[in-house]
Amino acid sequence: MMSEAEQGAQTPIWGQESSTAYLVARNTAWVSGAFSLLVAVVLLGHLGWRMTKDPFDSLEFQVLKVRLLQRPTDAQLQGELRRLDQELRWRYFWHRRFAAFGALLLLCGVAVTVASATWAGSLRRRLPQPGPYLGPSDQQQSEREWARMAVVGMLGAVFGAALVAGLAFPSLLPRQEDLVAQTPGPSESAPIQSVPPMPPAPSSPPSAKAPPSTLSSGSISSEKSSPEKSTKEKGKEKLSGEALIPEGPDPQADRTAEFATLEEWQRYWPRFRGPDGSGICRHSGAPTHWNAMTGEGICWKVAVPLPGHNSPIVWKDRVFLSGADAQRREVYCFDAATGKLLWARGLPPTAEGSQKVPKVARETGFAAPTMTTDGRRVFAIFANGDLAAFDMEGRLVWIRGLGIPENHYGHAASLETWQNLLFVQLDQGMAHEKKSRLLALDTLSGQTVWQRQRDVAVSWASPLLIRRDQDPLLITAADPWVIAYRPQDGQEIWRIKCLSGEHGVSPAYGNGLVHVGNEYCQWFALRTDGKGDVTSTHIAWKGEEGLPDVCSPLVTEKYLFLLMTYGTLTCYHVHTGKVLWTKDFDQVQFMASPSWADGRVYLLGQFDIDQKDAEGNPLQHTKAWVLEPTDSGAKEVGQGLLDEGCVASPAFQPGRIYIRGKQHLFCIGS
Repeated sequence: MMSEAEQGAQTPIWGQESSTAYLVARNTAWVSGAFSLLVAVVLLGHLGWRMTKDPFDSLEFQVLKVRLLQRPTDAQLQGELRRLDQELRWRYFWHRRFAAFGALLLLCGVAVTVASATWAGSLRRRLPQPGPYLGPSDQQQSEREWARMAVVGMLGAVFGAALVAGLAFPSLLPRQEDLVAQTPGPSESAPIQSVPPMPPAPSSPPSAKAPPSTLSSGSISSEKSSPEKSTKEKGKEKLSGEALIPEGPDPQADRTAEFATLEEWQRYWPRFRGPDGSGICRHSGAPTHWNAMTGEGICWKVAVPLPGHNSPIVWKDRVFLSGADAQRREVYCFDAATGKLLWARGLPPTAEGSQKVPKVARETGFAAPTMTTDGRRVFAIFANGDLAAFDMEGRLVWIRGLGIPENHYGHAASLETWQNLLFVQLDQGMAHEKKSRLLALDTLSGQTVWQRQRDVAVSWASPLLIRRDQDPLLITAADPWVIAYRPQDGQEIWRIKCLSGEHGVSPAYGNGLVHVGNEYCQWFALRTDGKGDVTSTHIAWKGEEGLPDVCSPLVTEKYLFLLMTYGTLTCYHVHTGKVLWTKDFDQVQFMASPSWADGRVYLLGQFDIDQKDAEGNPLQHTKAWVLEPTDSGAKEVGQGLLDEGCVASPAFQPGRIYIRGKQHLFCIGS
């Protein structure tokens, strides 16, 4: 038989096992903690380095650009510059992937540190040493009684406050007439501050005009409004998710006469970049040669009273523009055939838009968003957040002050319509501040139909309505989300997290894919049949070459064209994402988005001339290139020249192109 000492030597002691486990947990916590600290320091240093570096600050890159300007036809220099551009972009995205991988390592290290420290603490936890219970003291008993009384008193106070609040404030929802953020303007007896109407063109005599309406306490409506309509619009509101849905016009009533049919919509140029928002002209006969210096191919040229960077829209025989400066905001209607100014209207001030003069960049200005129309009215929004509707004869229908957007360049998102709804994308501030919102307004009354808060940063991209004929989606793009909403009620259908940085490139749709991206992220082709967050499943392909910063994409049945501001056109295969070719343009700046007509690409680029304006700024001219693309390149088949700068995208109609320059509106054609 073994002695007690021998048995004790062979029996494991729990304390020894606990001590070993404690040492393992403690050492693991120390090592993982030191590793996490090291990773955090590296990531912080890497972040600081990235914030001070621009991908294209390379001295070699700048030298090559200067040499190419001196020798623009040198094919070898062009090849070297393109190779270096791709290399710099690869480095940029490598650093982004490095940061993402480091963040994942840091998260894992912190998790291991916390878990190990918790385990070590549990192994060395001291057991409680209770002493004899002597019963509560008088002081303890008194404190307990006071605590009970305090809890009962607090509950009573909360209940009483809720009761009083319920009686004093029966509803926290605003009344329907308060939903429209109208502002007190002139009294009803005071006329609207507008430009006197011009007589219409002889070819289209208007009906008898009534004087412009005057501001009222609610929305401003035309004299066609009836008592029955006013009564119907004063219904109660319903709360649906985040959206306030007022009961305006009867939803069951037939309102198709209030907006254009799909056939009418596709016939004209009713919004930014045409009926589909893609820059594609459905008509034939687009001109390919013009010269404003000699008058060749110029039907007419007319001065626009106030500046603006918005593009023209065309409906039937009329062309519409908006213009503004720090004090004035105006809407213009021109005869499409003759260029005659049919009417000009100034917007009356609103309290929200008159608080201060918004800060805008010179490249944006006070009238950057392109107008839109529903075929019965035209709508315009300005940098101070003032939004107005006019009928086709220039009568003010309604006006709203949405407040000055928090936008360091100035508001630039264009408007979009669908049936009886007008969509306004007001992205502002930082994403975590949740100041951004998307509104749908009734086109007839200006009332809010629904509104959605958006967790995105400030942006300059325009919303896009796709699949208008069936199962439509409203697409929006801003850092970091591309989000699709149901236009009828604002319900979010899907979202994809893929954007970053300042986003000003509007999305485009073609062949079942939404195309979106910018120079700070990548280019993405997105499928549109998802539900919820489909970031990991619905990106069809990505691209990293030719990423634009301003110009929106051009999507055709076969090609995707991306245009960079400093002069590079990149052609992708639209289905595979393969880069087919690139084409460089020398000493030119592209701000207008590319367009498509008769199987050709139309580009508008402005360049400096050896003259200066009164303020000492260089004067500019605009050159147009008309290109026929193939799988291997593009052949130049036409050219145009304007005697002033141009940043707005053109509008197309059969045999005509309407282009807004810095000072004039041009009509190009035979």
